[in-house]
Amino acid sequence: MNNKIAYSQRGVTALGWMIILAMIAFFTLLALRVVPMYLEYSNVVSIMESIKDEAQESKKSKKDLKKMITRRLDMNDVTNATVEDVKFEEKSNKMTVTIEYEVRQPMVKQIGIVGSFNKSVEYTTPAR
Repeated sequence: MNNKIAYSQRGVTALGWMIILAMIAFFTLLALRVVPMYLEYSNVVSIMESIKDEAQESKKSKKDLKKMITRRLDMNDVTNATVEDVKFEEKSNKMTVTIEYEVRQPMVKQIGIVGSFNKSVEYTTPAR
């Protein structure tokens, strides 16, 4: 009697396979949408860190910094963050450069993913 039950309970049904494949497809699609957003953000972080290092060594104006950021965003093929997303805040001898932007990726029909990214760097400005 128990052998019949054990024999009939072996393996995954067709419905089970469809559910497993649907879950694999969903998480693959999710990864294909999310991973590029974070790779682009890592480029933005490296750009901001290099701007910080370069700006500390020399006297760069905000206009020069914006040009540098624009050039590096273009070189690194960053399409979601622009120089308009960059804000400068100067207090005494400290400069804070912040880039804040959103990325929207469609998933299925009206459902999408929104990523909000924010990176700030602060450096000491040379005496003028």
